[in-house]
Amino acid sequence: MKMQTIYTFFFFSLACTLMLLLTGYSGGPAALLGVGFTGAPGDMPNTCGATTCHGDNAFGDITIVLTSQASEPTYSFAAPTPIEVTVTAASGMPNGYGFQLIAMNDDDTPLDVTYSNLSDNVKESITGSGRKYLEHDDISDTNVFTFDFEPNSVSGTKIKFHVAATAVNRALGNGGDSGSIGFTFEAEEEALAVELSSFTATRARSGIELNWKTETEQDNDYFMVEHATNGMDFRGLKTIAGAGTSQERNSYTYVHSTPMEGTNYYRLSMVDFAGKVTYSDVVVEKFYNFDTHVYPQPAMANATIYIDSAIEERSILSVYDMVGQLVATQDVNIQIGGNLIDLDCNRWTPGNYVITLEGKQLSEVLQFAKQ
Repeated sequence: MKMQTIYTFFFFSLACTLMLLLTGYSGGPAALLGVGFTGAPGDMPNTCGATTCHGDNAFGDITIVLTSQASEPTYSFAAPTPIEVTVTAASGMPNGYGFQLIAMNDDDTPLDVTYSNLSDNVKESITGSGRKYLEHDDISDTNVFTFDFEPNSVSGTKIKFHVAATAVNRALGNGGDSGSIGFTFEAEEEALAVELSSFTATRARSGIELNWKTETEQDNDYFMVEHATNGMDFRGLKTIAGAGTSQERNSYTYVHSTPMEGTNYYRLSMVDFAGKVTYSDVVVEKFYNFDTHVYPQPAMANATIYIDSAIEERSILSVYDMVGQLVATQDVNIQIGGNLIDLDCNRWTPGNYVITLEGKQLSEVLQFAKQ
């Protein structure tokens, strides 16, 4: 009976140990405000390993470097910022690495943040109180951890990343490892090269017209107008020169003359002189081809307008003489397929006329002659 109790206790302890090793130290340094070794508010400048984590300092002091796109860390509300955390041991050959990171406002309050595009060795953890942080997902073979970071709101002007890390030997237990002190990195908001105030797409007679306005531009080299038919796979259509550096409002227009039948997606990539790219929101517009013509030409008393349509459409038919005066107008309900519209021109003065058809998707101009 005693032997069974000993075996039960042994396997229970072994299971707890393995669980701790597989899950890292979830619930540890970054989980509680003012507790642990991440440098978060209230933390003592201890080393993660001196008392509760990975002891012995077997691999010397641990150094942590945090960068965004290979430079000093920044953040942006316009798009997620790629972040890279690199953990380096001073000596020896560690068999694995771990880390924990918490993002705070500059007034040391928890930050409302969205993490995405986590590398395979990173996972997101959330405490019962809602405190969100990142940590290693199992023991990492590599000393580099990457993720994308986007604050939902920021209190103050800066963000603080508090990070702690470990280098381990993969032995059962926490001995023979090294743990870092808490590192703190500050990130300032990234200045946008372009302050974009509007970006629209509208159906035009010659295709889809794109219009955008900028309030300010800083070292803005050019815009690339991009197009996709599925909302994901964008390709470049046209390069439009930017204004460089400008504090004045600037307006830009581009007409896509060969859109695809159906739904078209557009975005702007804005490239500064250093080659850095930021993206606009995506705008959507539908485009349908309409086969339209009017006969006979010239007509005596009556004519017929033929419209072949892929969609149902309500439009306004207008007829103008050659000096621009409105001669006739009517509402037209267009059905899918072939449509015939009667045109009574018996009382019109002989001569040339312009017929327009305007709807949500339909925008056609026809030339017509009355005998």
